[in-house]
Amino acid sequence: MLTEGPEVSIVMVVRDAAAAMLRCLTALARLPATIAFEVVLVDDGSTDGTADVLQGIEGDIVAVHNTEPAGFGPACDQAVAAASGPLLVIIGHEVVPVDGWLQTLIAAVDGDLSIGAARPRAIELDGRVAAGPLWPCLAVRRQAYERSGGFAAASRPGVADKIALVASLERDGWAVVDEPDSLVLVVP
Repeated sequence: MLTEGPEVSIVMVVRDAAAAMLRCLTALARLPATIAFEVVLVDDGSTDGTADVLQGIEGDIVAVHNTEPAGFGPACDQAVAAASGPLLVIIGHEVVPVDGWLQTLIAAVDGDLSIGAARPRAIELDGRVAAGPLWPCLAVRRQAYERSGGFAAASRPGVADKIALVASLERDGWAVVDEPDSLVLVVP
C-alpha cells in the first residue's frame, strides 16, 4: 500500500469494454515502481460482465460501479472525486501506453507551472497520429481540473465533453500542451 499517497491518479471510464479495459490495465501494470500511482475506474453501467472482471482483479484499483450509465464526463468527475493524486491522468480504455509515456507526461506538467494539462502523442493502429481535440489521454493538474470545475462545469450543449474540458482549462488561463515524447497507442 502507498503510505504517502499517490503522485498520480490514473482515471478511466469503461462501459461494455471489458477486454479493452484489461489490455489497458495490463499496460498500466508495467509502470515502474518509482512512480506512486493509483488507478480509479468507473464502470459506467456495463452489461457485458465488466463488473465481474473488475472483481477478479487484484491490486490497488479503486472501482466505482454505476448501475445506470452517467455518461463520460459525469463518470470522469466521479473517478476524480474518488482519486487522491495531485496529477490526474484521464485515459481511455482503448489506450495502450508505451513504456516511458507517464514519466514524460509528469515531466511536461511539472516543468512549467503555467501548464494545466498535457496530451501524449496518440498513434492509431494504421500508423496515423490521432489528431484533433478528442484526446484519448490527458494528464491534468488536479488544481487546474478543480479550478475549472471538471467536466460538470465545462459541459456545453452540442460540445463533446473532452473538447469542453480543454476549452475550460484554457479559459481559466492554463496552457494545454502536446507532449510528442509521450506515446500511447489507440487500439479500437
